[in-house]
Amino acid sequence: MSQSPKPAAIPCLVIAVFLVFCFQCGLVGQEIVVLSSATVTRCDGAVQTVDGEGRASDAYVNGKLTPGQTLRTGPGGSAELELDGSGAVRVEANSEVKISEAKDGKPLPGSLEMLKGKLFLNVDSAALKKSGNREFRLKTPVAVLAVKGTKLFAFSSEKSDTFGVHEGMVAVAEPQSRQVRQLKAGTAAEASVGKLTQSRPLNAVEQAYGFIYPGAPVRGFVVPIETGNDA
Repeated sequence: MSQSPKPAAIPCLVIAVFLVFCFQCGLVGQEIVVLSSATVTRCDGAVQTVDGEGRASDAYVNGKLTPGQTLRTGPGGSAELELDGSGAVRVEANSEVKISEAKDGKPLPGSLEMLKGKLFLNVDSAALKKSGNREFRLKTPVAVLAVKGTKLFAFSSEKSDTFGVHEGMVAVAEPQSRQVRQLKAGTAAEASVGKLTQSRPLNAVEQAYGFIYPGAPVRGFVVPIETGNDA
């Protein structure tokens, strides 16, 4: 009589299926950017770093994050990270981003992982070319994004993730449905488990996000989660 997979084996099965999917979508086979560290360049309000054991400490400017560590912002908090020469990311309030870490010989899930919240990512295309045209990969709760020199935002809510591109182009893959969308500058899409919408134009609110990428002189800006087109 067949037996159901043991709970401990399920994550391995999911990873295996996911890797096959990524290969079919062209997201495996190209070397990805591996971050050795990230440097905190701005830190406002409640911001912490969390190590692989779950120990938290207050973040500070010029502090370093290494693979396996997470940056966490609280209500009203925000921060910016320089990503080991590959670009920079702005992390908004109530968000968590993790520097990906390879474990047990398994491939990296991404260069950077957004665990929750809102971020604005500015990937340096010139730096990627110097690294041999490696691909910067962002993993979110429900999707994987392949990035080559791009300004993009990613918001994650309880029901779905929203992605938008202000410069460059991004490939978005949703593993369960095996759907892939190419997002060019000026477009966005939503992803949830088993579903990836068609690309659409950025709405008016999303267009305004173009002014708040890392390095922009905007402080204390509360970023709402907007999905879909304007009414």
